[in-house]
Amino acid sequence: MDNSSQLWVEEKELLFDYASLVPKGGVIVEIGTAQGGSSEIFYNATKDREIEIWSYDIAPSLEAYEKLRHTMVFIEHKSSEQGAFEWLQNGKKPIDFLFIDGSHTLKDVFIDYNLWSPFLKPDGMICFHDYDPPTKCETVHLGVRIVVDSMLRLGLIENPVHQYRLITGKIRDNSIKLSTNDCKETFKTILDRVIRICENDKNLDKILKDYIKMREMGVKCNEQITDLDACYIINFGLKINRESIFQLTKNKRKFFEWEEVLQMFEHSLYDNQLKDTDYLEDKEIVKLSSQVSLEQVRLKILSMLIKSFMML
Repeated sequence: MDNSSQLWVEEKELLFDYASLVPKGGVIVEIGTAQGGSSEIFYNATKDREIEIWSYDIAPSLEAYEKLRHTMVFIEHKSSEQGAFEWLQNGKKPIDFLFIDGSHTLKDVFIDYNLWSPFLKPDGMICFHDYDPPTKCETVHLGVRIVVDSMLRLGLIENPVHQYRLITGKIRDNSIKLSTNDCKETFKTILDRVIRICENDKNLDKILKDYIKMREMGVKCNEQITDLDACYIINFGLKINRESIFQLTKNKRKFFEWEEVLQMFEHSLYDNQLKDTDYLEDKEIVKLSSQVSLEQVRLKILSMLIKSFMML
């Protein structure tokens, strides 16, 4: 992976191919400029075809400006919301390819989709980055997963293709917006899955033993128990039978360290107050986004706790 672009080599190749499909005179919009790596790929794939490339970021890097200085990429130093408002006000052309890779909070991914998808052409493509595979790093970008899984559950993406951390497809009807309740239902299905596992198999220590053995062997793909499942199973197990779970650890110091952090985190939970959200019609998304962000912190702690069970 090139750290300056935050993209895997395979992802760079896929983005080049997707951009190559944009017709002459078409439009590419990127949410999240960062270091300019993906915009550079889009430019190299489309130069000499009169294609407009717009990249939005609240804090584009100096590296991006330098990297894209001699290209036709328009870096817009503004928020996604402001960019979408101006796109509508200025009557800009419909979008052929929309790449969403900005902030990864549930609220921001939710807003990026709802604001920008109406500008897609009927045959235009949308692509989300950091839709992590279920059996590899699934705990890293929980907000992206909930938004995209909601779209998939509702059938909003036609013929979705999930490769590496990219998921791409066409929007079935870009007049349909996601709601907070859509995302709540998706979040609930994640938790319900783990509850079913825990209720149907009381032998949680055996489940964890099998998972730990798999991970110590370097196996990352397991459809039965994913990394996300394992985090929640440990969380559940610590509450109902801590001693049984504790006996599995191979690093007691790390276990105590991260268990205490987890306890402090759970003690500090509170509902964030709404602020700077006058532009939102659906203000409940702010509360849900806060909940998911806190949940991501919990998952990070639990994933570190899991490492205390392994000889790595």
